[in-house]
Amino acid sequence: KNKKKKTKYNIIVMKKTVLLVAWCLIFSFTHATPITSYESKPNPKRILLVSFISQNFYSTYENAEIAKTNEISEAEVLKILDEKIAGVFEDSQEDGVEFVNFDTGTAPMLEKVTFSYNNEKECLTPYLGDLSKDEFNTFMEENNVAYVIFLNTYEMKWIDDPQYKLDNEIHYSIFEKDKKSIVEGKYTFSTPKLIPVVKMEIKYKKAVTNICSAFLKNS
Repeated sequence: KNKKKKTKYNIIVMKKTVLLVAWCLIFSFTHATPITSYESKPNPKRILLVSFISQNFYSTYENAEIAKTNEISEAEVLKILDEKIAGVFEDSQEDGVEFVNFDTGTAPMLEKVTFSYNNEKECLTPYLGDLSKDEFNTFMEENNVAYVIFLNTYEMKWIDDPQYKLDNEIHYSIFEKDKKSIVEGKYTFSTPKLIPVVKMEIKYKKAVTNICSAFLKNS
């Protein structure tokens, strides 16, 4: 009889112990400090964003047609396109990259940058031959960045053959210290017709993602 009582007592103690251990495990999991993805991310690479879109913009549409589609004045077309595209870059949340917008009007030395069409890459590219390495490096140091991206142009070309579509192209070049080229090219996406800029944000975001991917792969 005493043995039976002792056995029952041991079983009760074991059950209580198991329940206590289980409760402790549950408590530790529910109250553990979460490790956020932010904590594991490396510092982003800062890229100075310099846009030449308003300077080099090209379209098979007249500015008057673009203005009508966007319900703005013709005089605002270049400014709106430039600000919208540059703004999407600046506001992007791409991992590993941080874009810092720059006002081209505050650096007269950028007037030395000229552009020409690269037939091999089929895009507009900058010529930095008139800009010394010291000037370029000082420019980057003053803006606290290791890289600079030039948005060389934005083009809208109507394509009749083989299908009717509007090709939108963002031409870009990314450099690091000493004017060393990291990557350059163009990102192209199509729309069935001329679309207001405010409705193009998703398309522009995809362009940023593509360009960031190319940059990170080559940097």
